[in-house]
Amino acid sequence: MKPFSCWRIATVMMLSAVALTARAHDCQIQERQAPLNLTIPLTVQLPDKAGTAPVGTVLSVNEKTLAQLTGSHHAIAPACQGEVQRILNGRMSTAQSGDHIYSTALPGVGVRITVIYDQPGRARKEWVLPFNTPFSEVPTQSVSTDDIKLRIEVIKTGIIQGGTMTIRLPSLVSLNDNSLVVNLVMTVLAARAHCEILVDQPQIELPPINVKDLASS
Repeated sequence: MKPFSCWRIATVMMLSAVALTARAHDCQIQERQAPLNLTIPLTVQLPDKAGTAPVGTVLSVNEKTLAQLTGSHHAIAPACQGEVQRILNGRMSTAQSGDHIYSTALPGVGVRITVIYDQPGRARKEWVLPFNTPFSEVPTQSVSTDDIKLRIEVIKTGIIQGGTMTIRLPSLVSLNDNSLVVNLVMTVLAARAHCEILVDQPQIELPPINVKDLASS
């Protein structure tokens, strides 16, 4: 191979690498201009069977997109996301009490949370918290809050004590460059109380009535 040809090939490769680095840099700047900090307000009403259900029973399931859970439609990553090495993190800040089940401030109640990538025409992916995975596993095209779902399961882990409890899980899901941070504020309402009306047995016994006596009167 001629020296000129080698030099030309090396020059083309160098310019290509510089162009890719520049595009990745531009992509990072573009994303950091509008970071998303989303908070999910969720209220869960425990069912009537919560007190008698066996441990391990799923008492409630909420599976919705980030757009539905937060009421906001935003782009999470532009089409150039494949040029930026980012990590998608899912973390739990409470103690583990079962298979991917984590305790809450309400005794007897735990949660299991799954992040789901579900974009039309693309392969569905699921990650159960806690996890960390390269965001490059998601196809390199624009991703929005309509394409990411959360499945939030409330699970019985023991004897449930009555009352209402608010559970705060900050930075539940995030990207390592903080361009996306999802927080959860979940209020758990105890099962509704039911009242029974007890009718006392009559204390006065009435003597039998003769039909003839009624007719004569």
